[in-house]
Amino acid sequence: MVRVNLIDSLYLTDQHLIAEYNEILMLISYLRRYPLRHYDVTRIPKRFTLGKGHMIFFKDKVLYLKRRHDSIREEMGKRGYVSRRVLSIDGFPSIMLNDWLPDEQDVMVIKSRLVDKVRTKPWLYTYYGYRLGVDELVSLIKFATWH
Repeated sequence: MVRVNLIDSLYLTDQHLIAEYNEILMLISYLRRYPLRHYDVTRIPKRFTLGKGHMIFFKDKVLYLKRRHDSIREEMGKRGYVSRRVLSIDGFPSIMLNDWLPDEQDVMVIKSRLVDKVRTKPWLYTYYGYRLGVDELVSLIKFATWH
């Protein structure tokens, strides 16, 4: 499963931030290997999804992935992490180069998953290098913006 967390990267834990940085690169590699064909357009889920179809959902949203990755790289720099790989969208067919804006329903799916993750292993997560309590982590995610 490849994570694209949708919420503003400012609100991600350090671990979610780094994981998403790497996983968007993996998703872009997948999309290069299996590009969208005109006859595949109907296979793209209409709504953001986790599980089956989650990678196909982004087949026509490469510009969104580029913007998202740039935002994550910027936030990583603010936290002292080095991000060496810059995502390139050169060579993608125009049918794949669309932007996207998640809506509240999409974001609620992600927030719920992130809250479940931090509640399961709160000791694993840090924010700007600091350990936070489970309630602080949950609040961080619940109040996250996405625009």
